[in-house]
Amino acid sequence: MKEHILHIGFHPAFKSFIDFEHANVTVIIHSKLLELYPDELTKFAAVKELKVAHNLNLNEYHNAMDQIESLADELSAAFGKPTAIVGMFEHVTLPAAKLRERYGLAGTKPLIAERFRDKVVMKSALRNSDIRYPWFVAFSDEADIAGKVDELFARSAKVIVKPKSQAAAQGIRVFTDAASCVDYLRELDDVSEVEAEEFIEGRLLHFDGLYENGAFRFFSVSEYFHGCFEVVHEGQHLVSYTIDDPSLFARVQELGLDVIRELGLERGVFHGEVFCTPDDDLVFLEIGNRFGGAGVSPTLKKVFDFDIVAESIRVDLGQASQYAGPTRSIDTGKVGTYVYIALPTTKPCEVEKVNGLSLLPDSVLHHDTPGVGAKLNVAAMPFPASGKFILCNASAEQAQADARSIIRSYSIEVGVIGDA
Repeated sequence: MKEHILHIGFHPAFKSFIDFEHANVTVIIHSKLLELYPDELTKFAAVKELKVAHNLNLNEYHNAMDQIESLADELSAAFGKPTAIVGMFEHVTLPAAKLRERYGLAGTKPLIAERFRDKVVMKSALRNSDIRYPWFVAFSDEADIAGKVDELFARSAKVIVKPKSQAAAQGIRVFTDAASCVDYLRELDDVSEVEAEEFIEGRLLHFDGLYENGAFRFFSVSEYFHGCFEVVHEGQHLVSYTIDDPSLFARVQELGLDVIRELGLERGVFHGEVFCTPDDDLVFLEIGNRFGGAGVSPTLKKVFDFDIVAESIRVDLGQASQYAGPTRSIDTGKVGTYVYIALPTTKPCEVEKVNGLSLLPDSVLHHDTPGVGAKLNVAAMPFPASGKFILCNASAEQAQADARSIIRSYSIEVGVIGDA
């Protein structure tokens, strides 16, 4: 009998990474994806429907843990106890860890997974280290809101309120006065679900790779044009390029290693963020034990031949890494860049015209652009884009220039559809 491998969550963009031939591969997935991608799910030995809302709330799966366990038990009765649980995405890393514990399987445990999901648990685990992170407060009830907010504003002219366990800048609010912040917090249904922290000024970097045996198998450092907050809330384009500054790279590498060791990850892929302040200090922001979204994984694959998605699955399956290239992106002499052009509307729309494809710079390795008649914004997804571009450059300076060239020349024209 074939072994049983259970996936929690799925997206068709990653179907090619799954080995359906040598195992009974099953999946637990929410209702909307069953509706959107029925043909993409036919290779699974069984598909179980998880009845949760289709939105960008990354806690929906975890909040439905009883339902997930019941569905997993049904699959186990049909195909045998799973030999591995695969959870590739931010919203499923903790449920996958809890299922591993339920079935006595090796892999990342719930305690460690929670440190990479809950920002309060994460930063609390770093309290006894020398790692600098934003000063933060958490709330147990409404009574302690005002005092803690005053404490933050005594340290920072701006304060950020964010969910403890979301991603992609969802649910973030920025405040410049204590009264407005307090009023907002008191209106929340459950103030214990958020944290507040000092606002950090500076360049926002992200680091990505694979950690195993106490060291990095692969490590890259990239800089955003705009942070996720500006992309999600202000409509900025999402642009990131790997840095070629050896000193800054080494400092972020050291910080990333310290963070991962402090949080206790034994093996896994990761996506973390850190600020470089105007005073040239590094301030750790957050990290997830999963691959980065948007253009992170295709850029790492196409530019550096590091397949972070495949490595993520290998980690969950307990298989050895197959990466044999340079450990650090900066040592390849290449700069990997991705450009996601913002959509002209947040409403469901149909593409009427595509502009600028003939003007793309030669550094573009790959682009994913809609054709006329394509329908966009029909499902809730992080970082929707009117065009996605992956570039390989020789320097960060050229990467920035080519990214700006795409931003100037490429656009789509759309018509709003439906009742929107």
